[in-house]
Amino acid sequence: MRGIQPNVHPRTRSLGGRVGGGVCARSPPNCSRCAFFGDFKKLMHFVSFFFFFVGGKAFGLLKAQQREKLEEINREYLEDQKYSDEEDLAEKLDSFKNKYAEFDLNDQGEIDMMGLKRMMEKLGVPKTHLEMKKMIAEVTGGSSDTINYRDFVKMMLGKRSAVLKLVMLFEDKANGATCKPEGPPPKRDIASLP
Repeated sequence: MRGIQPNVHPRTRSLGGRVGGGVCARSPPNCSRCAFFGDFKKLMHFVSFFFFFVGGKAFGLLKAQQREKLEEINREYLEDQKYSDEEDLAEKLDSFKNKYAEFDLNDQGEIDMMGLKRMMEKLGVPKTHLEMKKMIAEVTGGSSDTINYRDFVKMMLGKRSAVLKLVMLFEDKANGATCKPEGPPPKRDIASLP
């Protein structure tokens, strides 16, 4: 029979006497070990509550801040005289911002190797590690292991045909061809009938 064990604190008894050996030589109110595990349990409850209920909101705020930073960079490109002759620049920059934010996994304003890998797999063009390293080196000029937003926009607006740019443009054209216009169909007149 498992009666009351003389030197085991009630909190450790419920865990099978395994926490910290389970033996408590002091009386329960003065036991620092039991107070620690009680406080630890409260802390873990708070942390799980925080990540379960507040984590989604915090992530949304982080993404909103990131999009605002990208929007500031877009405004710089819109004001730059070098890109003033570019057609539909505002729409292109908005599209670039959305693509970049989607694949920035670490939310630090840079696409790293894993973000690029995810991007290529999602586009249906998986690449090897070496190919991705070459793509990043081509975009950044070999100066970094990550692609920041300015490099990304320069690549997409530039005249050079980087592999990543070609893949992104191909995906945009493929998505654009399959999209149906939204809303009711336009009214037809007699001249448009076959």
